Amino acid sequence: MQEEILQNTPNLHVIEAAIEDMVVDHKKIVGVITSKGEFIATKAVVITTGTFLRGQINIGLDIIPAGRIGDPPAIGLANTLNR
Repeated sequence: MQEEILQNTPNLHVIEAAIEDMVVDHKKIVGVITSKGEFIATKAVVITTGTFLRGQINIGLDIIPAGRIGDPPAIGLANTLNR
């Protein structure tokens, strides 16, 4: 139901991609860089990080960067937000 509403919202373009960086000009987001290196120009961004923002697995003293099975953690975006 929500997906249908989003798909039918005028002037809204939904792009599902892993974002590694946000391009900021004069304290305003003007675009994003995807994990594939693509630049997407934008006037607004909705960030939905899920649970794997700088995700890791801790086994004893070992720390392993990890996301959902088969997916990497969102480290690039975490660094961007920290910056």
